[in-house]
Amino acid sequence: MKAVSLAVLILALLVATPAKAQTPPNGRWEFVVTSGDTAYQLENMGQTSFSTYLTLSGTKLTGGSQETTNTSLAEMSCCNDTVTGTYSTSKGVTSVTLEFAVPANNSTGQAAFNYTFNGTYNAKPGNSGGPTITGTYTTTAGSTFSDGGTFTATWFPNFPATPQQYTGTLDGPDTGSGPTNVATTISLGTNSANNLIGTVSTPGMTNANGIACFASTLTIQTVYNRLLIGVGGAPNGVGVPFASGVGITVFAQDSAGTQLWLNGFSAKPNGDSAAVGQNYLTDTDTGSSETTDNGTNNNIIFYYGISGGPCDGLGGGDAPFHPVNKTKRIQRPRQRYPLPGPARVDRD
Repeated sequence: MKAVSLAVLILALLVATPAKAQTPPNGRWEFVVTSGDTAYQLENMGQTSFSTYLTLSGTKLTGGSQETTNTSLAEMSCCNDTVTGTYSTSKGVTSVTLEFAVPANNSTGQAAFNYTFNGTYNAKPGNSGGPTITGTYTTTAGSTFSDGGTFTATWFPNFPATPQQYTGTLDGPDTGSGPTNVATTISLGTNSANNLIGTVSTPGMTNANGIACFASTLTIQTVYNRLLIGVGGAPNGVGVPFASGVGITVFAQDSAGTQLWLNGFSAKPNGDSAAVGQNYLTDTDTGSSETTDNGTNNNIIFYYGISGGPCDGLGGGDAPFHPVNKTKRIQRPRQRYPLPGPARVDRD
């Protein structure tokens, strides 16, 4: 488990270019274990899940390590997964096999293991806004973590080439001081490299002395920070804004060089993950029974951290964002991604 903190980030602007049309099975997938997790896995991290971004070439599926994260306790640090698989149709049935393989690392003590998912592609399921894959999985992670069982994978659409505007609020940490109920606007889009583009505006966010945290609207862009090694989106210290599976990772900077890190996920109205069968609020592997907004970006829950400027080290969040109107603040769900400053947690 790796505790992460933010230092000063060195940033390079990510040039926005038009995004290509995204059609399933290409794109964001969330693979969720719905049975077979051990009590140890559930009590310490919740359900095992893999967030990835898949590309189909012929019948071969691949996923990038930098855009792949997971919640398996068997993996000691983020983003070393090799993602390969197949996608083929016979007699009207489309079969999918996908393997997430984590290599051994003697310097960290990481043991090699894999999860292999075998399922059927469902183009128009009744419980999601987009395609799903259902089936069974096997794993070599060991009986401490899982005994094998069933899974459901949910597809999520890219954010549009012209960024979509979301409004909501950012709140302070669960403990300690920090600004609360700060009206925030986030514009999220996807470029041709499938990286996130857009802006973040929080004009009302101030420190305890009433000084504004940011000098201007922030631009979503790539970052470099050696302390981010092992973090989702920045396994080698280069942080790339991206969305994969249900997860969304944003790096942004204002005109004065102050940085903002947002980590979030697509959610249902009740705050559960918008991936079928996934529930961040409880240590169970049964998932959420609600189907509203599954496979969509209609609600997003973000956590934030600030590096530099008058509000250096502040962090918190968990109010939902919507394309039109915000709703009430909800219970903070189980966290998968590491957060900077006071809001950070230990991660995969």
